[in-house]
Amino acid sequence: MADEEPDEQLFVEATGNEGASFERRYRRAALVIWPQTRKLNVIAGAGRNVALPYLQVLAQRWVDRGEDGGSPLWNDAHRLAGLLIDRADDWPTALWLQSTAPTRAATMLGCLCELHDSENIASFLARISAKGHYSSADNEALGDATSVLPLEQAADLLERIVTRNTGQQAGACAELLDRFSARCVTDQTASSASASSALLRPLAAALLGDPAQAAQQESWRGQQAVTPALLVDLLTALY
Repeated sequence: MADEEPDEQLFVEATGNEGASFERRYRRAALVIWPQTRKLNVIAGAGRNVALPYLQVLAQRWVDRGEDGGSPLWNDAHRLAGLLIDRADDWPTALWLQSTAPTRAATMLGCLCELHDSENIASFLARISAKGHYSSADNEALGDATSVLPLEQAADLLERIVTRNTGQQAGACAELLDRFSARCVTDQTASSASASSALLRPLAAALLGDPAQAAQQESWRGQQAVTPALLVDLLTALY
């Protein structure tokens, strides 16, 4: 670069105690080309801040066009979502803020619900939410997402999420149980009652101090207090 002719030069003489300054300015552009087949990999590699908005665009386009599940647009969205899930290590497992604002997980699940992508919903819940990337702000999206899945599969996945996260977010897990129990009441089958109970067991074990459950907590975080809201959600779910 030093031996190239600059597009612009600027020299300012010294004034007072300041030294003279000399600047060279260059204008350059780069053309980056990659195979079309690698486009989604490049977008996913740019991270969630880039890939999630693009996934939202794909999902909205698919909805607006009224295409079926086998269309190229749906397949692109499905593949991009899968690539983001494959980068599971990029999703943090220790959430420092108990925020009620929409999370990236909620955004992701919202897109998958629009696409009716049950395969990626199940994969996301198992590999991301059940590994610790979870907050109360995800509950509405989780409720919508699990409604796409068969009841028993949804119950199994939610049980994993509750088991992993109750130690740090008991209130959020109680609210999640309440949401799922409402679906079970609507279903009104023996399997629905069993499914609801499956979520209650790890939550009760954590609140009562089961050592096996306590071992899953991060050492730097204390167990959450039992709050009135938590008790209301538990009693509502049981009722």
